[in-house]
Amino acid sequence: MKLLMFEHCSICFRVRMTAALKKMHLQEVIVQDDDTEAMTQLVGKRVIPILVMDCGKPMLESMDMVKYIDSKSTPILVGPERAGIAALADRIVVNSMWSHAALVAQGVSAARIKVVPLAYEPSQAASTFRRTYPTAFTRSRPLRALFLGQINLRKGAGPLLEAMRSLRGEPVEFVFVGPLQISIPRDLRDDPQVRWIGPVSREGTSQFYRDADVFLFPTFSDGFGLTQLEAQAWKLPVITTKFCGDVVEDEKNGMLLSELNPCAMTTTIRQCLRDPLLLHKLSANSEVAERFRLAHVGERWLHIFE
Repeated sequence: MKLLMFEHCSICFRVRMTAALKKMHLQEVIVQDDDTEAMTQLVGKRVIPILVMDCGKPMLESMDMVKYIDSKSTPILVGPERAGIAALADRIVVNSMWSHAALVAQGVSAARIKVVPLAYEPSQAASTFRRTYPTAFTRSRPLRALFLGQINLRKGAGPLLEAMRSLRGEPVEFVFVGPLQISIPRDLRDDPQVRWIGPVSREGTSQFYRDADVFLFPTFSDGFGLTQLEAQAWKLPVITTKFCGDVVEDEKNGMLLSELNPCAMTTTIRQCLRDPLLLHKLSANSEVAERFRLAHVGERWLHIFE
């Protein structure tokens, strides 16, 4: 296993500590802060830490890394979680009400939790972009559905792959951009209606947002999901769940899945496929709201102790 890390990174330390406690060899590769290329070449974006697993695939979530390392031989991270640790903090800042509810469910006092969303400023190119839709989707001009990010089960890849089978033969094209962290069945890997792009640089994501008709973010759990804002900056309607940052307003600038299963995914994508005017309406309302702009989020941080 190989860990790409910053030298003084506390998040990286939890991974290193787990490997040390397990007495396992972990090749540590120090990445300089300005070496964005080393990260984007491997996983398509600037992110640390990156654990390259024994199978050669990268892993990006630090706690997933901890669990993966601990699963090797007899686990050592056992016993109850120490909820009392949370009592040491005057304020606990999370990025969404979804995360807020998760902490409250674990016994953390709601009064000590503040919700401050992630911030995003659209590029000039995105701000001036004007999105158009055909009057009908056809085989020569299919609906282009974009999934951009880590392709894994937590991000909803399972239900989405099943929905894609149900939509086979209909005028829709699925584009997956990002690192593959699951095995893709052969029938979908070779499906002419599906494009597997792999990791791209942060700058390279713009063309995929621009060329898409709808953005798919069917997550089972995300602290926020910044790609929602990136998609909205490009006037893309977003299909997502309630298990992430509160970005999408149902049937105003996107669509919230009633349930995260293949049937709901299929129904929602088919609704977009059959009604380009709906997508046009959602796109017209899709933009990065003021509450997610840097100035507004910065103001929120200034008042977290009030």
